[in-house]
Amino acid sequence: MCWRSKTFVVSTLISLLFLLSCVDARKAIYFNNVQDTTFRGSLEDIQPIIHPNDVLSISVSSLNPEATAIFNTPNLPINSGSVTTASTSLMGYLVSEQGSIQFPVLGTMKVVGLTKKNNLPIAS
Repeated sequence: MCWRSKTFVVSTLISLLFLLSCVDARKAIYFNNVQDTTFRGSLEDIQPIIHPNDVLSISVSSLNPEATAIFNTPNLPINSGSVTTASTSLMGYLVSEQGSIQFPVLGTMKVVGLTKKNNLPIAS
């Protein structure tokens, strides 16, 4: 079989495949047994959950900045070497393996499983 006839056979098969795979849009089933209101949830309500080894940035404010200075750790990248991409880390409150942070004055606070919208416990 010459290459022209092989090309013709292959192109004919591909054309038939495309033509036979067409379905009327009214007959196509996109979502089977799904109500219209199922996908109307808002993504704004989704909050990340705090896990062990997360680094939390907590900011405390007041009219007297000196009174809150102890609570506000800097959240800036610190470079410990000449190569910035390999050794950059963030300062903040590290969540321990037990799921708690050490917060100044208040002490140990269990934060694992909470989100930003949850109320933080005062002390544990």
